[in-house]
Amino acid sequence: MAAGPFLPPISHPDEFGAVRAADIYRPALEAIAERHRLAGEPRRYPGGSLPVFALGDEHVVKLFPPPFRRNRDNERDALEFLAGKLAVSTPALRAADELDGWPYLVMAQLPGRPMDRVWSSLGRDDRLRLAGEVGEMIGELHALPAGGAVLPFARMVWDAFIEERRAGCAERQAGRGADPVWVARIPAFLSHIDLTDARSAVFLHTEVMPEHLLVTDAGRLGGLIDFEPSMIGGREYEFASVGIFFARGDRELLRRVLLAAGHAPGPALSRRLLAYALLHRYSHLGWYLERMPPKPGTGTFDALADEWFAL
Repeated sequence: MAAGPFLPPISHPDEFGAVRAADIYRPALEAIAERHRLAGEPRRYPGGSLPVFALGDEHVVKLFPPPFRRNRDNERDALEFLAGKLAVSTPALRAADELDGWPYLVMAQLPGRPMDRVWSSLGRDDRLRLAGEVGEMIGELHALPAGGAVLPFARMVWDAFIEERRAGCAERQAGRGADPVWVARIPAFLSHIDLTDARSAVFLHTEVMPEHLLVTDAGRLGGLIDFEPSMIGGREYEFASVGIFFARGDRELLRRVLLAAGHAPGPALSRRLLAYALLHRYSHLGWYLERMPPKPGTGTFDALADEWFAL
């Protein structure tokens, strides 16, 4: 193996922004490929918050800057826990190591195409069928014995996590540039939403969205990827990303997912899902409002819940 270092020293998450999209990773990938005897030309996947590369047609390498070690550990442990347990495929873990202080994962590459790339070519019936398959997958995921999942993020106590997110929600959304008029409405809305879930906590992917779902050549749901933000918590939290990124206000799509996952749709659920969208670890209200602009005259979160999470 050629002498390093191959990757820059990074001690704070903010330093990663300068190199996230830079064309600096090929020497590191070559070193990783040599270390694990991997073959194939590296090809970077577009988008994503971290550098992820395909090596040929068999392997994927995901790099984590040193301050994101906990994220690597979380995805590693999630993949180990889920191996072979779902009807759809999840990446098989081949290696978890580090190079120049950067943790990384080597995973098997799954067949299929990301759902976001094929969605526009699908007819209504196919979209509804896939929505049902997504719901079935989520129901299967939530039925797993979550007590056997030892994740770094699972060490957070769910109730304490939600209360911390609730207490700082308006301030966080304001800091991300959300409209001050909507920010001012957050405390009152959250204050009357009961997020107490009597059922036990479940394994959550937390970002079930088209970019993380794979569709087979036959048009079926075939795979689920990107378990970096997985955690253990209340099952309804899962559907915040489904409503925002998958259904995007499409009542019929969201109902198909929820019913297939074993949930009874209704106005109260719509409001809880919007609350979870505001409290989500990666919530960005300003971006949501740009992506799905409210109808003229919509001036409350209750009304917004009826639009975004229509059931």
